[in-house]
Amino acid sequence: MAEGKELPMPARGADAPVASGGAPGGAAAGSDATHLVEVCSGTCCSGPLSGDSYFRELCRLAGVNPDGDGVSGDRVFRVQRVDCLDVCDSGPILRVDGNAVFKQVSLVRTEQLLDALRRGRDPSSGDLAGL
Repeated sequence: MAEGKELPMPARGADAPVASGGAPGGAAAGSDATHLVEVCSGTCCSGPLSGDSYFRELCRLAGVNPDGDGVSGDRVFRVQRVDCLDVCDSGPILRVDGNAVFKQVSLVRTEQLLDALRRGRDPSSGDLAGL
C-alpha cells in the first residue's frame, strides 16, 4: 500500500461507501477541483475492467485528459491513481474526497456516481450507496 494511503475496510456490501477520513466536505485540502477521485491502479485489483483501461475510461467520463494534469475542464474533478486501496478482491475501486470508497464500480456505476457528484450530492453521506 502507498505511504499515507491507509484505508481500514470493514466488511460491507459492494455498493456501500466506506468512511475513511480525509478532508471534510470535499476534495483534499489545496485541491484545484471540487472532488478528488482516486482510482486504485494496483496490479492485484480484480475485475473485468481494471488498471490503465479503467483509469482511461474514468478520465473520459470525468472530462479529464488522462495524460494531462488530472483536472476536468469544468474543475469539478481531479482524477489520480493510487497504488492500493487494500480491497483487491473488489475492483475496480474508487475513493472520493478521501471519505468514501466505492467497490466493484462498473462503467455505468462510475458514470452515475460522477453525475451525482456533479449535481452536488455528498459522497460520504451514504446516499450514493445504491449506485
